[in-house]
Amino acid sequence: MLRCISVFSLLVVFCCSCLASADDGTLYRHFVVNATSRNAVCNDGSPPAYYVRLAEGSSDWLIYLEGGGGCYDEQSCLERYQSSQFLMTSSLSAETFSFSGPVSSNCTANPAMCRFNVAYIHYCSSDWWAGTYPSSKSGNKFHFFGRNIVQAVVEDLLDETVNSTISGSMKTATRVILAGDSAGGCGTFQHADSLASFLRASLDVGQDLVYGAIPDCGWFLGGDGFKEYACTNNEVCNVEHRFRSGESMWGLSPPVDCAAAHPSDLWKCLTGNVIYTFIKEPVFPFLFLTDAWQAVQDGIDIHHPYSQSETAWEESRESENRGYIQGDNMKSVYAVNCVQHVMLYVNSYTDIVVDGVTPSMAIKEWLDGGMQEVKHVDSCTGVNCNKSCPYSFPQ
Repeated sequence: MLRCISVFSLLVVFCCSCLASADDGTLYRHFVVNATSRNAVCNDGSPPAYYVRLAEGSSDWLIYLEGGGGCYDEQSCLERYQSSQFLMTSSLSAETFSFSGPVSSNCTANPAMCRFNVAYIHYCSSDWWAGTYPSSKSGNKFHFFGRNIVQAVVEDLLDETVNSTISGSMKTATRVILAGDSAGGCGTFQHADSLASFLRASLDVGQDLVYGAIPDCGWFLGGDGFKEYACTNNEVCNVEHRFRSGESMWGLSPPVDCAAAHPSDLWKCLTGNVIYTFIKEPVFPFLFLTDAWQAVQDGIDIHHPYSQSETAWEESRESENRGYIQGDNMKSVYAVNCVQHVMLYVNSYTDIVVDGVTPSMAIKEWLDGGMQEVKHVDSCTGVNCNKSCPYSFPQ
């Protein structure tokens, strides 16, 4: 079980439903081979785990990056290791795994991708899938190889000598979707273009590959929060402080174009409004206009009724996000106006409705339409105006 304990208390409400039902299809665990020599290990040095389910006769693939936050300095990483060790190692990973949302093999709940081959990559690098530093450079005992781990998993799926069960299984792929939630959504932004380039150079189909990216709630904003406070733990800390502080420890390696535009502030490439502008491949972000995790980091108490000033702050976040996604600024987006975090699993995937369309239906619409423009943005205004969100805060 990978997701039923969350590093963020705000996720506890719905993470206990995270394992999919029996008909959602079992995925089987594999480990990255020669992970140490490839600089592709978990925080604790263990080889990363990933889960695969092959779909007979299908050349479609979903690569899914697990979420789970991160840490930004030695103390926060030690705290994370004590409270959420499973997010820093593969040693606690189960042999089999089932998941809902786009990973599900249930075609009623997941009509768009139920017959895809799936590679679900366990998150164990705490660096938003963008780090490149070993412990010898990070300044503490932990490695941060998120960027390398994604590359290593895909290489293993292409290599016919790695594993008799899955060796070379991705080589004949003709359509690949990269997706992920929360930190995995952030990682999806980070890898969207580089993975596409690598696959087109490696797959049998070459440049004819059909490819797209679906980041779920990996859209985080920098800047000041509602409250200014010292970051004293890993549960609550200003987003910009997290990214600024972690940048040098992780060996942050964002997409080249973004890094060139922000050489002195690489951390900005982890923020959704910045990184989106550099992505060339088709991308379909899913986001909450008032994301619950962002609200907590901003200093909002999401577990109690909002004060007038908290409400005003959240409405300003809503307005800010609308500005980023309106008009031609974003070709495709699914944006919901409620205080929640993560959309593409459990009930949210099939229950949330915008323009009469659920997230599950929106993905099918996007894929069936050749990954052209699909926009569903809540027109209602005010905190939690969309009443279809099953896990919105305050509760």
